[in-house]
Amino acid sequence: MWRSLAAVASLAAVVASSAAARDPWDPHLKFNKADQSAAKAAVLQQNDLGQGWAGGPQSSPSFKAPTCPAQRPNDGDLTLTGHAEAVFSNGNGGLQIDSDIEVFPTSKQATARFDRFLQPKLFTCLRYDMSKSLGGAKVTFLKGKRLAFSMVAERTAVFRLPIVYQGKTIDFEFLFLGQGRSQFYVNIVAPSVQESQLPAFELRLAKVLVKRAVR
Repeated sequence: MWRSLAAVASLAAVVASSAAARDPWDPHLKFNKADQSAAKAAVLQQNDLGQGWAGGPQSSPSFKAPTCPAQRPNDGDLTLTGHAEAVFSNGNGGLQIDSDIEVFPTSKQATARFDRFLQPKLFTCLRYDMSKSLGGAKVTFLKGKRLAFSMVAERTAVFRLPIVYQGKTIDFEFLFLGQGRSQFYVNIVAPSVQESQLPAFELRLAKVLVKRAVR
């Protein structure tokens, strides 16, 4: 079933590497109580999604963004002061959502993280990281594209990377939203038959998240 594939792959999109010793090119971690509390309150909540959704906050989220040989930004000059992640799935609709927030000491640092991540090799790196996370599953990557999306945040970019698995097309949608000192990453995995419903759904969620941004 493609849902089992989605469960394996959802973390491939946003800060999806397993926890490990800090790489010198990774941001420093200096969490403070206020920003960590704000981060936990900012990610998607059960009430944001309604009935039919299961999941919640992740107790041990990763702090590493996807990396690959083609593109590896040096974020060693940045510092994370707050971080949280929540994952939800909808068995009826076959959707899965990973909501992640990073909080930095300044908006300048948050903007730097956004700019360094969104480089021409982004799709190459997403495919590379997803391939590793899928553990050898036989999938075909279709052409990815940047989607038109309302500028709901100071920094907004939305992408789609479809794959074919067991004869079915699955859309991986990536939302990058930056507001003030906050940087949001949202990965939505959905069957392509629901593609027409995703823009309105994603816009609603994006507006909810941006209102909670730490400025």
